[in-house]
Amino acid sequence: MSLKNSILTFLIFVVTCMHFTSCVDDELQAEDSLEGVWNVTEIFSLYGEFFPTGFNPSSNLTEEGALGYFNFNENNVAYSFTRNDTLYSGNMDWNLDVEKRRTGFVTETFYKLTLEDEFIFDVVFDDSTNNSENNARFAVFTSEAPTSGHGVLISLSIEKE
Repeated sequence: MSLKNSILTFLIFVVTCMHFTSCVDDELQAEDSLEGVWNVTEIFSLYGEFFPTGFNPSSNLTEEGALGYFNFNENNVAYSFTRNDTLYSGNMDWNLDVEKRRTGFVTETFYKLTLEDEFIFDVVFDDSTNNSENNARFAVFTSEAPTSGHGVLISLSIEKE
């Protein structure tokens, strides 16, 4: 193997290691930030007809105030919140996945929070800038949109105690 090929192989190895280390660091920082008590301060509900390629909204509802909480520890989350006069509460395991996606000229970090079989949320920390997951004080949990038929997409704004 020539020196040029050896250097190229080494550089590819270093960049790959940095990419995977970055994903792990982001995930650990995000998990650490999630641990603790978060108050639900706003819930936005979007009702409509959903299709694989989009949706046709029919109505929406924004609720504000002390609407509930999420209390995350290392493996478990206890939650209770009221949306549209319906109480949602539980105590279950949680998992946070991180994914890096190329969007135009930059790579963005996306977070997906799974609360067992109950909820799957896309998570945005603070202002969604680089390292915003580190010691985050604010976050938005947005449910996955229904893929077809009439349904609701919900977005919860939360604030750390």
